[in-house]
Formats: sequence, C-alpha cells, structure tokens
Amino acid sequence: MRLLPFARDLERNLTHSVLPIWVLQELADRGDTYGYALMERLRERGGPNYRVPPSVLYPLLARLRADGFVESLYGRESHGPVRKYYRITSTGRRALREAERVLDRMRPGPETVGRPSEPLATVSGTPGRV
Repeated sequence: MRLLPFARDLERNLTHSVLPIWVLQELADRGDTYGYALMERLRERGGPNYRVPPSVLYPLLARLRADGFVESLYGRESHGPVRKYYRITSTGRRALREAERVLDRMRPGPETVGRPSEPLATVSGTPGRV
C-alpha cells in the first residue's frame, strides 16, 4: 500500500516546515537558550520519540540568524562554561506571529470543515495556483 511512504514523507516535510516555528516559539516563550537546552525542549515538545540532532538544529539556527530572526550571544550561568545563547529578535517575533496566523488558517475547525479556505499563496498571479 502506498499510504505508508506518503505518511512518512508527510511527517518529514511537516517537521521540516514546522521546526523553525517551534524554535522561534521556544525562544519567545522561554527567553535566551543555548543549543543543547533547545534540543531538549524540542524533544519534550515533540514527544519521547522525537529528536532534533545537532546536525539539524545548528544549521537551522544559523539560517534563522542570517535571516535576522534570532541573534546569538555568549554568556555563562553561575557555574559552567561560556555558552552560545540564542535570542529571538523583533523581526523573529513578527515572523513567528505571521507563521502562527498561517497555521491558524490551515487548522480545520468545526466551522471550516467542508468550506473552501482562503488561498495561502499566490505565486502565478492566480489564487490557489502555484
């Protein structure tokens, strides 16, 4: 049956799309966070079988930083080594609000089941056609 590969691809694609939003939400909710603590929070958020490896998280943080959504700074807790912390910027907060609005429009509720939704993207100039 072809459903299983489709479901696997869907999960991977959704995770790839939602992970930047989760990272921004965590930074917005909990403040300055270093990479390992962020990995742990994302694991808690995603469930016991969910894991974001460093090879995924750190390049994502670098992209978010290059886009101006997060900034990095070095700091030290009362004990322990100096660590690189990440902080959401005002641009990142605006991007997060917009992403959350898009997700809210996509989330089906009892009032939207069976109704066409507004187009999410217009690339070709025709709503709903990319």
